Amino acid sequence: MKKLIAMLLALVMVLGLAACSQNAAPATTTTTEAAETAPSTDAAQTTTENTASGDKVIKIGVVECLTGDNAAPGTLCKIGAELANELHPTVDIGGETYQVQLVIADCKSDKVEAANCATRLIEKEGCVALMGPAGSGFNLAMGDIVKNAKIPTITSNATSPLVTVDNPYYFRTCFTNDFHATVMAQYAYDAGYRKIAVVKEITQDAAVDCANRFEELFKGLTGDPDCIVCEVGYNVTDQDYNAQLVTLSQNTFDAIFAPNTAVNLAMMMNQAQDMGLDTNWLAIDSCEVPEFITIGGEAVVDKVYFSSFFDTAVAQTPVTTYLLDEYAKRYDDECSSFVALQYDAYTMLLQAISDAGTTDGDAICKALENIKGFEGATGVLEFDANHNIENLAVVKTVGADGKFKYVATVKP
Repeated sequence: MKKLIAMLLALVMVLGLAACSQNAAPATTTTTEAAETAPSTDAAQTTTENTASGDKVIKIGVVECLTGDNAAPGTLCKIGAELANELHPTVDIGGETYQVQLVIADCKSDKVEAANCATRLIEKEGCVALMGPAGSGFNLAMGDIVKNAKIPTITSNATSPLVTVDNPYYFRTCFTNDFHATVMAQYAYDAGYRKIAVVKEITQDAAVDCANRFEELFKGLTGDPDCIVCEVGYNVTDQDYNAQLVTLSQNTFDAIFAPNTAVNLAMMMNQAQDMGLDTNWLAIDSCEVPEFITIGGEAVVDKVYFSSFFDTAVAQTPVTTYLLDEYAKRYDDECSSFVALQYDAYTMLLQAISDAGTTDGDAICKALENIKGFEGATGVLEFDANHNIENLAVVKTVGADGKFKYVATVKP
């Protein structure tokens, strides 16, 4: 019965999640175009109304996964953008103050829809910059569009290195797959693990890339070409993992590395517990959403260790404290790294627009590249030559109180 309930709950969340657990609504007033009445190229769209008649206005587009498989992180990213916009509603451009209006479009966790949303926000809405969605594939689908239009785009949740390769208009505030893999390989080795099983979500390019890189790095750390004892794969739409778990149970290992989406990993860990597979799991930040704990229940408590960018127990800068205080005024749950990363993406973008003194895309990109020592909620930030950010990482788990818990800080 427990397994059935978890699967039904997970199915509802995968197909239609539109909000994370919270008891307060964002202070920003919004208007929404219903998705049911719009063609596929005009997905549900929300525009912040923080301007008065006569205000000078610039628009920033937010393409986000608010429904579909990636709705859990996507919804948190939306909250981060809206909160950042509420706290920083204006930008100085050439000595004049402009109101910043967000135009938020739901790409429905679909690559084609992500491309359509980007096109519409640029061509119809006149957005001077975009914020990319949760998921590497969706950002890759937008890549040529923003490149050809010369629109600076910054994503807070796309880990594939390919997102920023050969695209001078794309930036990210999150870690890459390589960095996540490096952090978790180092953590696993330091924890004394020497034999690892790997679970690959084969329909997600980022998950496969991260798993492959972890294997390579862990073999290097251990000096043992046979340290990866087995690999199993599954599709993101799967909900029954019996075959994969049976294969895993036939091997001997210290932990399982599974850079999966939150819902899939929680379901898998629940089913592993039901069949008596008792082991530690290693993951990445994709599981840092409330749904992971809701679905996983006791099966995930002190059993999963994952890399993240941010923890509420460790204030990286004064901005960390400021964001946490403002978030607590509006929401009852804990501020997620997805919220903090999106906050940093928005505020860095505003800093660049102000520094550029213009809304010209090339000038904004140059200003983003020139930002140094930026104090964000997730640390002191600046972009490297590939438009990526490397920072200290934290490893977290789920505590007995049902909350994410800080474990360690890792600098690879």
